[in-house]
Amino acid sequence: MPDERPRVLISGASVAGPVLAYWLHRFGFLPTVIERVAELRVGGGGHAVDLFGPVVELMDWMGVLPEVEQARTQTEVITLVRPRARTVEVPAEVLSEGVSERHIEIMRGDLAKILYEAARGQVEYVLGMWVLPHLPAPLRRRLTAFGGSAAAMLDAARLSKPNELPALG
Repeated sequence: MPDERPRVLISGASVAGPVLAYWLHRFGFLPTVIERVAELRVGGGGHAVDLFGPVVELMDWMGVLPEVEQARTQTEVITLVRPRARTVEVPAEVLSEGVSERHIEIMRGDLAKILYEAARGQVEYVLGMWVLPHLPAPLRRRLTAFGGSAAAMLDAARLSKPNELPALG
């Protein structure tokens, strides 16, 4: 018997895509995450990402907070450099406390790996695929009008019939 849960296509397997897929699966959807590159960009690369208050809470709800905390950077001092002004060094903890009581700085690649792993068992990943060229023209126009974001993809490509996107066969 075919699975009757609503199917959702999500474009992007870096940070937002796996988080969205994780929660949609928890709420009864069948998400498929597609990624344009053939290999996920995970691991210590990328730039540092700051997670504040509600995002730290979200990581806790997903059960990945221990891994996120383990992978956090060890930045102690942030140096502010401005043209024609003196350089200012501020302890990272002091600067982040001005924004939120809860703060974690982590490399984007490390965060992407943790989030991918959290969703991997419940979510289908299709790597090396860019869905836009394979969409039917009306859906492609609608998605392009929304800017091609993951949120627009979610809105534009909710699947009720598997054959709506033949490229995912």
